[in-house]
Amino acid sequence: TTTTTTTTTTTTSPDGTIVPGLPITVARRLMGSASTKALTSYLHQSCPSEWSALMVGSRIDWPEGTSSCEGWTSMAKCIHETPGTIGYIDAGHGHQENLEEVALLNSSGLYLTSKTAAANGGWGAALLNTLPTSAEADFSGVSLLNQPGEYTWPMVTLSYLYVRQTLSHIPSKGGTRSLLKLFLSVLLDGATIGEHCRRFGLESLPAGAAQLSREGINAITVG
Repeated sequence: TTTTTTTTTTTTSPDGTIVPGLPITVARRLMGSASTKALTSYLHQSCPSEWSALMVGSRIDWPEGTSSCEGWTSMAKCIHETPGTIGYIDAGHGHQENLEEVALLNSSGLYLTSKTAAANGGWGAALLNTLPTSAEADFSGVSLLNQPGEYTWPMVTLSYLYVRQTLSHIPSKGGTRSLLKLFLSVLLDGATIGEHCRRFGLESLPAGAAQLSREGINAITVG
């Protein structure tokens, strides 16, 4: 389980310079997505008078004149190909595509990019005081938006794996049940998973969240 972040990105002209009077095109996801939910939630929390609660969700009714893009690859293409386009995409994908990044205002009043936040531990910091104390608790109310901290990135999302506590429904032949628990444990091994996280612009869980996940794995019974 890793943390990832969503960032807004923009292009001005093909060479990256600002062109006075250049029309702004808003690119948005066509189908439902976690990125849309994170962005719209952040906008509502930051500017409730401008972005109402009715405009929050993984799929919303966007105003006319916006450009629809399906999937992150299409979003990157929309931003690249039309000068003056502003859109949103997972930070790792945006960095891979060499998109220009907009600095966002965090809860401490600091404008920063996701790269600056990551360099100062600002992705994992969003999890410090937000998770339940038990792996068996209710996680439905967990939100990593606008969490405190000088360099905390304001739009962090968390990837979850849902596993039954009892694995008796899985055939026991060949140690399949134990193999599943081993796989889950490997996902928390920083040395093993860290390289893959960096490759895709993700971040491994901080120590406290990783320990909470280990406790959940240890509670799984294979019998």
